[in-house]
Amino acid sequence: MRIAVVGAGITGIHTCAALLGRGHSVILIDRNPGPAQGASYAPGLLCSDFASHPAFAPESHRGMLRRKPGFFRAEGLMERLKHRKLLSAVGWNPSHPGFAENDSRFGKFFREADRFARAESRARGIEEERTEGSLLLLTREEGASIGERFPDLSFLSPEEALAAAPGLSPSPAFASALRVPRDSSCNGTYAARQLLRQLRNGRRDQFEEIYRSKVEKVETKGGAATGVRLSDGQRIPADGVVLANALGAIPLLRGLGVRLPAIEAEGFTMTFEAEEFSSLPVVTIAFPSLEFTASRVDCRMRATGRLLLGAPGDRARKEEFDRLYDAVLGSFVNLRVKDGTMRFWSGRTAFSPDRFPVSGLVPGITGLAVNLLHGIFGVTLAPICAKITASGFEDPETGTQCLADACSPRRFAS
Repeated sequence: MRIAVVGAGITGIHTCAALLGRGHSVILIDRNPGPAQGASYAPGLLCSDFASHPAFAPESHRGMLRRKPGFFRAEGLMERLKHRKLLSAVGWNPSHPGFAENDSRFGKFFREADRFARAESRARGIEEERTEGSLLLLTREEGASIGERFPDLSFLSPEEALAAAPGLSPSPAFASALRVPRDSSCNGTYAARQLLRQLRNGRRDQFEEIYRSKVEKVETKGGAATGVRLSDGQRIPADGVVLANALGAIPLLRGLGVRLPAIEAEGFTMTFEAEEFSSLPVVTIAFPSLEFTASRVDCRMRATGRLLLGAPGDRARKEEFDRLYDAVLGSFVNLRVKDGTMRFWSGRTAFSPDRFPVSGLVPGITGLAVNLLHGIFGVTLAPICAKITASGFEDPETGTQCLADACSPRRFAS
């Protein structure tokens, strides 16, 4: 089969690799000038699974309406009202009767995805610049909440946390810490480009790339996908189409009468080089009460802040960058920024109501698949979701059945 993959981010590139590995020919299409240029949130940073856990945002949608702290923020009332229903769903509202069961399922899925991603990287010889482990700094209330939800966890005292992360500033802002050895940070943009280089070198006769081209429409005939049409009017024929272009896929699906519920948000990242390498943390630091996650990547610090719902304005972006700078620099002793190295950027991403990604064949349209809604976990989820998506073209009934069922777009079909 000849399959068009829309979106040249880490998800789309892994999808190409999975399809090529099954003998398909692939054409990769992206509106940017090159690959891995539109990483939706925190390019290069894999946030802590625990740091982004809904248990840290117990206010749920009601808290959003009162502008109280939580995993998501919103600049205006309309954005909060727009996402109220989704934020009260099973994946994000700890008071939802199905939250605990869904959370357990997602945890198992995430751990399996992490094992698969690491094995895939080793098999391909891809160096991901991972920094093993994370340290979550918790207030007394957060520690009690997490301890109640996860009774088997053991916590570090503030003194033990400072010993585990030399350079961390003593602060009354945290009363305990949680060491998560399996969490890690990863330069996802770098890893995606390494994988793409391998595809170019090994599959030249089956692999084609088109950049600076926006897909305007998925074409169908007789209920089956037949290709895509670009904004310049060019038609790209294909036997199958995979939409892996994050939020760009939503209007394309809507044009086909397919609607996916999504929580849209914009995330914020800053990077800088430190004057002294020894001042950088040896593990990822997640500080929920100060709303940032920071990690060392080579000689740089990479930090992410909050997620703002919808599309925030310039003022809200500047306020978040200023807040992130103060929160990070104020949390470490002797951390000084090397002149001319500070960089800020933001990017959009999307989450599903149950936190699981949406990967697999779209019901009702033969040959159309999606690989979307990975939230901030694209680096970890991309390999296994690519396998799920690619397997659907060979065996739609089974594929990787257990995981495919959890991620199937069918769960949102009306």
